[in-house]
Amino acid sequence: MSRRTPTGAAVLQPQVTEAITEAVLDELAENGYARLSMEAVAKRAGVGKSALYRRWASKQEMAMGG
Repeated sequence: MSRRTPTGAAVLQPQVTEAITEAVLDELAENGYARLSMEAVAKRAGVGKSALYRRWASKQEMAMGG
């Protein structure tokens, strides 16, 4: 029996990660780290905040790309 690929929230879509990363860099360039917010990044990337938290646990991790 072969394993099937997980679907839904279990799969992190690379194009979404790329859009978020671009949004983080844009927000940092425009507003700096002190004013960087998960809400602003999510809005700019066109995703919900949950998409960010699936990838990074905090604003600091997100900004560092870790």
